Amino acid sequence: MKQNRPQYQRLLEDARRRKIDAVLVYKLDRFSRILKELVNTMGLLKEYGVDFISYSEKDFDSTTASGKLMFHIVAAFSQFERDMISERTKLKLTHLKAKGVKLGRPQKVNVQEIFDLRVQGRSLSQIGSEVGCDKSTVSKLLKKGNSMPQQRECAEHGR
Repeated sequence: MKQNRPQYQRLLEDARRRKIDAVLVYKLDRFSRILKELVNTMGLLKEYGVDFISYSEKDFDSTTASGKLMFHIVAAFSQFERDMISERTKLKLTHLKAKGVKLGRPQKVNVQEIFDLRVQGRSLSQIGSEVGCDKSTVSKLLKKGNSMPQQRECAEHGR
């Protein structure tokens, strides 16, 4: 939920402190436009012992059995939506990997340059200063590279 909603934050704080018994909204979409946020907020209110009532959508009244059922249905759809997004994301990542697309953030440093500087006898700190990264990053890249046969071979032969 957006953090720049001071009245919303105040409402949650009042609910947490048990200053209110119920939240009455005119319409659900005036309270939250994103289903996940609505479900999370309703869950928090329930945890605080605060009822949630929508004036326009009579089925959203957590003080009634049908309102509680409706909340669970909405929560189930919200979970379903999250699961579907997750499945699509995983499928796309698998597809991209199969096509040989390199995923992740691009490296800012030239790993080969780090190996070359190390072969020249430079310290981790010196290498880090020269290539523009921390010595711990240099160390990690060297360890990672030593497990890669091609780069280990280059390092052993001074290339």
